[in-house]
Amino acid sequence: MDIHQLSAQYQKDQDRILMRFNTTSHEELRVWLTRVLLRGWWPHLRAAVASLETRDQPDTPRHEREQQSRQRRAEVLAQADLASPFEEREATLPLGSAPLLLTEVSQQQHDNKLSLSFAEKLENPSQPPRAFDLELELPLLHGLVHLLEMALSQTDWGLLSEGDAEPLGAEVEIESEGEASALPPVKPRYLH
Repeated sequence: MDIHQLSAQYQKDQDRILMRFNTTSHEELRVWLTRVLLRGWWPHLRAAVASLETRDQPDTPRHEREQQSRQRRAEVLAQADLASPFEEREATLPLGSAPLLLTEVSQQQHDNKLSLSFAEKLENPSQPPRAFDLELELPLLHGLVHLLEMALSQTDWGLLSEGDAEPLGAEVEIESEGEASALPPVKPRYLH
């Protein structure tokens, strides 16, 4: 499954984050992320991204790995298309129109990818479990973490640490004709 677009949007009335994945094969997968689920998964996701980023440097201290990961994420996000709105198109909904209420997330590192398994296992016998798997490379993982940070910054869940969900730079530098010039700060646009 190839991901075309990601979206993560905090829904205040639900006190949940709606995460949506558009695939290149015109499918859309929707999941609800709750505070309880993210409280358990968030540190593991961030650690996995930092680990993948520094997999060639296994003896690097944790704080250095996290700093390198943040630097690499800034580089990746500078090249990402964060201005395009999430495409509201006719899509196949293989898991149904109702988002999965995630109860389980598991992850496993493979080379330069992170395999994620999302599952909804409710205690309602009339509703069978729903699940899907993704395999994401580092650039997409950095995008996922960034979108989740932006959504988490709108909550009062207390899951972000200092420095998380920073804007994409205090200023934008453009090099033209051999000169670097600084533009005034630009507020990033995130359309979901």
